[in-house]
Amino acid sequence: MKFISWIVVVSFMLNFVGISSAAASMTSMKAQSVSEELVKAGAETAYAKMPLSFEVNRGQTDKRVKFLARGKGYTLFLTPSEAVLSLQTAATSKTDVVRMQLKGSNSKSLIEGLDILPTRSNYMIGADQKKWQTNIQHYSKVQYKQVYPGIDIVYYGNQGQLEYDFVVAPGADPGLIRMDFKGANRLELDKKGNLVLKLSEGQLSVNAPAIYQKNGETKLPVEGRFVLASSKLVSFEVGTYDKSKELIIDPIVYSTYLGVTVEDRATAIAVENDGTVYLTGKTATVADVFPGTAGHFQAANAGGAFDAFVIKISAAGAIEWATYLGGVASDISNSIAVDAAHKVYICGSTTGAFPITVGAYQVVNNGGTDGFVTAIAADGNSLVYSTMLGGAGVDFCNALVSDSAGVVYVTGGTASNNILLPATAGAYQTQNGGGAGGVANAFVAKFNAAGTRQYFSYIGGATAGTTQGNAITIDATGNIYITGSTVAGWPTFPSGVLPLPRAFKLTIGGAQDTFVAKIAPLGNGSLDLLYSSYLGGSGLSKGTGIRLDSSGNVYVAGNNDSTDFPDAATDGITVGFPKVGQTTIAGGPFDCFVMKMAFLNTGHSDGIYCTFLGGNNDDDLAALIVDSFGDAYVTGRTMSPDFLTVAPTSILTPIDSTFGATAKVFLAAVSADGSTRELKSYLGGVTDQGGAGIALDGAHNIYIGGWTSSTDFPTAGPMGAGAGALYPALTGAASFDAFVLKISAPYPNPLPTITSVSPAGGPPAGGTTVVIEGTGFTDVTGATGVTFGNVNATSYTVNSSTQITAVAPAHAAGVVDIVVRNPAGASVAVPADIYTYFLPGIAPTVTSLEPTGGVPAGGTTVVINGTGFTGIVASNGVKFGALNATSYVVNSDIKITAVAPAHIAGPVDVVVTNIYGSSAIVPGDVYTYFLAGSVPPTITGLNPTLGSTLGGTTVVITGTGFNGVTSVKFGDLNAESYVVNSDVKITAKTKAHAVGIVDVVVTALTGATAIVPADKYTYFTAATARFSPYVFPSPTTGKTAGIAYWMTGPGSVNIRIYNEVGDLMQTLDETKATGTQGSTINTGDLARGVYFCLLKMAYDDVNTSSENYKLKFAVTH
Repeated sequence: MKFISWIVVVSFMLNFVGISSAAASMTSMKAQSVSEELVKAGAETAYAKMPLSFEVNRGQTDKRVKFLARGKGYTLFLTPSEAVLSLQTAATSKTDVVRMQLKGSNSKSLIEGLDILPTRSNYMIGADQKKWQTNIQHYSKVQYKQVYPGIDIVYYGNQGQLEYDFVVAPGADPGLIRMDFKGANRLELDKKGNLVLKLSEGQLSVNAPAIYQKNGETKLPVEGRFVLASSKLVSFEVGTYDKSKELIIDPIVYSTYLGVTVEDRATAIAVENDGTVYLTGKTATVADVFPGTAGHFQAANAGGAFDAFVIKISAAGAIEWATYLGGVASDISNSIAVDAAHKVYICGSTTGAFPITVGAYQVVNNGGTDGFVTAIAADGNSLVYSTMLGGAGVDFCNALVSDSAGVVYVTGGTASNNILLPATAGAYQTQNGGGAGGVANAFVAKFNAAGTRQYFSYIGGATAGTTQGNAITIDATGNIYITGSTVAGWPTFPSGVLPLPRAFKLTIGGAQDTFVAKIAPLGNGSLDLLYSSYLGGSGLSKGTGIRLDSSGNVYVAGNNDSTDFPDAATDGITVGFPKVGQTTIAGGPFDCFVMKMAFLNTGHSDGIYCTFLGGNNDDDLAALIVDSFGDAYVTGRTMSPDFLTVAPTSILTPIDSTFGATAKVFLAAVSADGSTRELKSYLGGVTDQGGAGIALDGAHNIYIGGWTSSTDFPTAGPMGAGAGALYPALTGAASFDAFVLKISAPYPNPLPTITSVSPAGGPPAGGTTVVIEGTGFTDVTGATGVTFGNVNATSYTVNSSTQITAVAPAHAAGVVDIVVRNPAGASVAVPADIYTYFLPGIAPTVTSLEPTGGVPAGGTTVVINGTGFTGIVASNGVKFGALNATSYVVNSDIKITAVAPAHIAGPVDVVVTNIYGSSAIVPGDVYTYFLAGSVPPTITGLNPTLGSTLGGTTVVITGTGFNGVTSVKFGDLNAESYVVNSDVKITAKTKAHAVGIVDVVVTALTGATAIVPADKYTYFTAATARFSPYVFPSPTTGKTAGIAYWMTGPGSVNIRIYNEVGDLMQTLDETKATGTQGSTINTGDLARGVYFCLLKMAYDDVNTSSENYKLKFAVTH
């Protein structure tokens, strides 16, 4: 058992969700299975306390405002003359406004921020970039100096509550303080001395003041209370105190405001290896609109109903930056990713003028709702790019993923056509085929690091109905994997049948099915679709999560209400998808499912396992992540009181085993074989909450983002506000907060493994950049994390849990093992980790391969031609891409016979390494792993069919299936160059070659051309002219014959045709340039028989002798 303990839960809620750390808080809670001693020992570090934040006004609100702060359901504006509270109400969009003015105070008081915070906020609202504000500084306090003689006022936050202190200097008079609350209908004092402000839309309660003096660190209380001087005026009555010492008067301004309704929801989360968290979602927090008059006003969020938000939280729990993104309507972010350079990517939907960068792919909203894709700089202060993505219909981006270089892949749904939302050239599906009404097709899109759209394809069919992509991931080669739902059959997906003929399930089973698809965004038309399948029963299902493990297995998760999911035999075939663990739904409207598949196109045997999660009520799975062991972690929302008790139950003690709520967040860990639940647990308070996103850091800590309306959400501890309730204001029925929950790693890290290194060698001086592939790399750190032999790598970067890029150090010539270390230990030496420091000498070369391709399963015997094969390194001397050959034999210094290893479809370079170096990458070393189940190209003709042994002849190759071509060969030599003009035409140039007849072979992703008579090409010597072909076709008119010859220099050509008795039948005089040339005679005018051709070449250079040739040919009729 790899789980050793379930140590600590740490979490915080964001009661503003947007652009500051206002009143966000964090604490820790231990699981029932962990002793108090473990917690006290610091097994997991809790996030740091994040106080109420005051940001400087840099133009994000009215110029009269100097500072502003946000809390749950309110915004505080501090101006030179007043403090203004804008309070959002429960049942309407109106807002109560309370203005506190100090009667008789100093209007020129110095206002300054105290205790600078690391947080920065950014406002990117609307399309006009000139109006954006970025890099705005935050403070934990704001001080007004000398508001009355000897009296300062300091605003700050405490446990999510807004407070202010009157600091009365020795000898100053607290009786001068008079607070005028404009906007309140009336003021009252309750029995406890609390001040109650009766407002138009609600009621604000201000706790009775705490008045004290300090003796060192000890607070000495002083009696005192509020006094109502009039219906709107409040002062303090202060008892006896030492007037030679400073006096503090501390009321809590915003203790309770009944009726607040603010909806802030986290929709997705991304986490870097070091535990840095990126959270995104939607916020309806009160906008920063400075109210004009007291009373109430119509609240208008800057982005309409919702704005998108992005927050970056350090591993220590401090908000580093946070940003609103929105326009004049509603904007929602649905997904988030981060690349190796810490740039952040989000996507979602907008109904207005979302912030767009100059030169973006799409700069306007083409319809009522469009998708958007946005890249945010690592410091959060600017947009790398931001683009709309949509047409005239309803369009939304549901999910995205980025690679380490910042290439972004997106999926979602669209009801638009290709007029305003065109597919890219060669896309798998160029038209939206879904019919009218609602969202018609899913889509996939690819953007490069600069935001250029490189690929867009519709994914669906011609039958009306809704199909949408909900989740997306990619593999190491950039193939796209998506899942979602469809309510209609896809008869045109692909080639007349959905899915591919050997997919798991061929026909839709119910009213709505889950689908999965694998797409290569290469622009090869229908060949881009590598795999697709339905997954469903006779009812409803949808996929909401998709991930890959290190072996390339595909995990799909989602929701289902069918008892015969996923293998209803709707295609007439009994499907044997293994069901393990919980093998049936438990009776609720919907249960969750987790599936593991292998996209091998082996039909029904593609299924590895299917298991269910759920109880007797509704269960909704929102997100999925897979660790290096192949365990699947899922989160979502459950309404089932028996969710934890349905077998199999949790091996570990649940963090929270009590339901007692409308709905709770759930967390489940499903073993690699699907049979056990290493963890099942509730998370949350007594009302409503749900998990929306899940992620792992490099130490395998688990992070969940979501939303809650529970005041007792698990944040109990020294930073909670009584019984774990952070926000007493969270009382409205429609109030939701975003939250982040961090759970300590439940198992130790695995030992790292190395599966390949590329390149396999370099010079003894070091400096070679080496890509190391394997597993268990997420928490590799320190100088000794990567070593070459016993020498530390000069530098290295952990790109992912399966890839490291390292710079080789200097080392003596010879063979060494590369070793990777993480806290669990060092990788075990294997042949795949060998790296060679080369001796001085000549590296090998690869000139050609025979054959040039084979099946992805490997096993093809390949002859490698080249030079310098003596001294080859035994273990990794021959590599196909990053993988070692299964085996090889060095036949001679110029020939190796190797067996290709298994590899995913696509072209790779074959590299040979000896003690002197590795072969350079050249066109002749390309080996193509063919797409499974595809049709190879064919050759139907060459023109011309012959040329000089000196090469340089331009040959037009006609045939079929030329899209995706990876090589063109004339015999055993690659073409000097070639251009794929179309799917049926290639223009190639020959290399120099010995005299003789060779086969032209075209290799593509789909296979290699077969040897046929039409692919024959003849090399002739420079001093030879030949007919092509020798015997011509024999129609009566219109047919011609070509004569090819070599011109030593420019000059004239004279051709005379004679019959067998010497009669002159045709003449042809032409001027030709240097090189391979040709002339055409009309054989259609010649009767059946044998003819002679006299060819004379006279050169312009008088020093070059003329050439004469006599040729014989036949014409048949």
